Amino acid sequence: MTGSYLLGIDVGTTMLKSMLIDADGKIVHEASYPYSVKHPNPLWAEQDPNDWWVGLKETVNKVTKGVSVKDVVSIGIDCLCPSLIAVDVEGKPQGNAIIWMDHRSVEQAEWIRKNVGEDLVFKVAGNSVAAGAFSATSILWLKENRPKLFERTRSFLHANGYLTLKLTGKAMMDWTNASFTLLFDIRKRTWSEKLCELMGLPIEKLPALLPSWKVVGEVTLEASREVGLAPGTPVIAGGADTPCAAVGAGAVKVGDALDSSGTSTVLGVCTDNPVTDRRVMIRCHVVPDEWMYIAPSNFTGGSLRWFKEQFGQVESLSAEMFNLNPYELLDSEAEKSEPGAGGLIFLPYLAGERAPIWDPNAKGMLFGLTLNHTRSDVIRSILEGGAYALRHNIETIEDLGVHIESIKVTGGPAKSRLWRKIKADVTGKKVVLPAVKEASAFGSAILSGFGIGLYKDLTQASEELVSIEDEISPNPEIHERYSLLFDLYKKLYNPELMRRLNDILIRA
Repeated sequence: MTGSYLLGIDVGTTMLKSMLIDADGKIVHEASYPYSVKHPNPLWAEQDPNDWWVGLKETVNKVTKGVSVKDVVSIGIDCLCPSLIAVDVEGKPQGNAIIWMDHRSVEQAEWIRKNVGEDLVFKVAGNSVAAGAFSATSILWLKENRPKLFERTRSFLHANGYLTLKLTGKAMMDWTNASFTLLFDIRKRTWSEKLCELMGLPIEKLPALLPSWKVVGEVTLEASREVGLAPGTPVIAGGADTPCAAVGAGAVKVGDALDSSGTSTVLGVCTDNPVTDRRVMIRCHVVPDEWMYIAPSNFTGGSLRWFKEQFGQVESLSAEMFNLNPYELLDSEAEKSEPGAGGLIFLPYLAGERAPIWDPNAKGMLFGLTLNHTRSDVIRSILEGGAYALRHNIETIEDLGVHIESIKVTGGPAKSRLWRKIKADVTGKKVVLPAVKEASAFGSAILSGFGIGLYKDLTQASEELVSIEDEISPNPEIHERYSLLFDLYKKLYNPELMRRLNDILIRA
């Protein structure tokens, strides 16, 4: 297989990334294509599936420059999850995709609790009912509010399934994405006829199920002409972004932990004994015979981006003038503040929150502000707030009997050494940075190689191909200081006040 290339594609919240690697794990080319999240109404969050397709075409064209496309031997696609898209019998989208940060289906989630029963859903699907975090609530919303669209729908897919359909002509959903529908039996790895029947959702509108490493089909002649890949190239089922990032970061054994960050922070922890708990999610892993605890924090990296857009004009203009990264300039400003940000505590709940509090009405908060605080303190408090959210989820998963010694970090925020240092000191865990920062696309490429038999063992391939760039151990004294502030962080969340504020905003 010398001279063979593997293509990994990651459909993210703010951009699509493609990465071409060789069989030894060396990156040949990588490219990205940005797009926006649409918020047509409060609590709504959508993406245009055409953006994914255009992004795939443009980035694949870039990463295959100078390479014979006949040497691209496999393709793997991962995606943000959920990223629900309805397609008709011809595979055409029937509207925008409803993504993970959408909370429009709160009423449908409550209906499921009352009429289906949260205990039954939890027993079968392994997860609690939560609006938008699982596709079933969004499908019910479409059925009730877009009945004609619902009737036209042939299949409900997630983003990787949609792009796979465009490439191969075959509709499917992999086990890792199906785990986040509330319609999937997490242990039997099949659609639950009982849950579909009780929710009034026709099971025939759900696509075929496949493990992540299985080949779905081959690139069709039509797709080949449009994308530029060779017809007949195998496309595997792929997976959700976090499990694929785990492969790309070497977090593939029981107890291995991954912090996959971008707009959100998703903590994933490997297990071979899926003990369910309502505070966290659980899903199939892309690694055979493993599952992952998943604990997502909605808007950690997004909070820093929000600050940059609203209050970071100096950094943005300086970055543009001198060809710098505005986030590196924000880091430099934050470094002027001491650990603890002078007692300033930030709750990163700008888009509600998922694990472990599961409250779509949760709101952000900057607590402890005084005349003595500076802009540097505010920026540092945002970084620390993201680290507190990570620690909250680590402690929740460790309550289930899993011991976590270190955390591998990936994604855009992982490039910040300051943020990695803060995470180490806040959590008390060693923070490990793999050499490849964009681990989801890298992991999808490795997974595709396993799918076609290039690698005989996925765990071994991941460990051999992933190299480590940096490790940071926690400072015990700073960790002790952060522990005191972390106790306050947890107490600041008041669900009753959050609900009351949300009611006022709705009436306004």
